[in-house]
Amino acid sequence: MLQGVDILSSYQIPDAQGWSVYFLSAKAKVKIDGKEQEAIITQTVFVKGDRITLHLKKKVNRNGRLKARVFQDFKPKSPR
Repeated sequence: MLQGVDILSSYQIPDAQGWSVYFLSAKAKVKIDGKEQEAIITQTVFVKGDRITLHLKKKVNRNGRLKARVFQDFKPKSPR
């Protein structure tokens, strides 16, 4: 059962046409070997308007040329 979600960090992705990356931490109660335990689950999500995805994929045109930058290695930014 989900108990809460915190946004650890978020920022707009340069050259990604409106996409932002969010680093989340979710607290949940899970059953492991029949015992209920608390778990912390981290997840990175990408958001643009009302769209959300777990992965950004590269876009290639019909000629096989890359139309969009490949996105990798996103890291949370530390609070200032």
